Amino acid sequence: MWLIVLLLIIILIGYCLAYIGKDIGVGMFWVGSAVLVVLVFLIPIYHFQTKKEIRAFIATFDTVKSFREHKSNSNEITALNIKIIEANQWLAKMKYNNKIFGPWYPDEIDELKPIE
Repeated sequence: MWLIVLLLIIILIGYCLAYIGKDIGVGMFWVGSAVLVVLVFLIPIYHFQTKKEIRAFIATFDTVKSFREHKSNSNEITALNIKIIEANQWLAKMKYNNKIFGPWYPDEIDELKPIE
């Protein structure tokens, strides 16, 4: 959210500078406007991509639960541990990013727990 506010301030300052005849204001206005338009299109796409990754994490969680209920051989356990580490790393990254860019991430991130 703070990034959009910052872009709006840059656009406003650019417009004011362009109004009084400063060439830099025109550049600030157009660059700020272009970045804002790109963000308006990319934020929903990233939001839905993150929802897809959340579903994959939940599927991994369910798979781990199923494997633990049925005793598996050592090769499957090793592969499973690698998958658990990758999934937990992804979750840690998403939780950190959610703290910084909160509104751009689905609320479901907060409800997820690391796989143990």
